[in-house]
Order: sequence, then C-alpha cells, then structure tokens
Amino acid sequence: MPKQQPQQLPRNDPTISDDDFLYRRIYPDPDALIPTNNGGWRPKSGSLKSNVALSVDLASMTTPEQTRDRDITVPFHVARIPVRVVRRAGCGVIRDPLPDNPAHALICGTGTGEALTGSEAKRIARESEIILVNAGAQVPEG
Repeated sequence: MPKQQPQQLPRNDPTISDDDFLYRRIYPDPDALIPTNNGGWRPKSGSLKSNVALSVDLASMTTPEQTRDRDITVPFHVARIPVRVVRRAGCGVIRDPLPDNPAHALICGTGTGEALTGSEAKRIARESEIILVNAGAQVPEG
C-alpha cells in the first residue's frame, strides 16, 4: 500500500484573532446572494471561489465602506466572514498588506494555489453574512 503524503496545512498568522472578521467584496450577480432566515443575505459559495488564495480585508483595520469603495467600477456588496469560521473550515488567514491597502489579507485554502476547495467555500459562506448591500446593485427577490 503506498504511503500517503501528509496534508500540508495552509499558511496562517496566529496574530490574527479568531474573534476578528474579514471583509470580502461580492460581485453583484443576481444569484450571488442567498436569503437567510433572519431576513438578511449571505454570499453564495461561488462568490468565495478563486484560482488562488482569497483576497479579503481585516475588519479591525478598515470599514465595510472602504472595502467596497476600493473598486468603484462595480457596485459590490460586502460580506463579513468570521476568522473563527475560516479556521474551523481548515483554512488559514495571513496578512498581505498592499501599498494602497494596509488591511489586505488572504484566506489560504487547501486547494491548488492556496485556493479554497468547494467544500471550504461552502462551509465559510454558510456562516458569513452580507453586511453592506450596495443600493446600485441588483438584489434577488427573497
């Protein structure tokens, strides 16, 4: 029987508290949001998929409005993702400051190129919430 390779853990910065949150811009496709039981919205898991580690902002260093307004070419929504949920999904969070965005961070998954796998994205999306709905974007009936 072939010996299995140990799974490499994703990069993770322990100085980022489990109690912190991450902000993620959500492209305003009509099907990007899912209604929640409390009358709000959460992102669809596909909104958290990328070919590489997922770009986010540390909530302790910015506001949802600043995250949204970093790119005004599209009327983005903003999701709030608990760091605790990211880590429970088996992923990591690292700081990745940019010259124009010191709050920038990455969610590192276990997929190719540190992308989130489908199951990681689903687990994270289920416990995330849209905290800023852009009035200029289409919102699904719900």
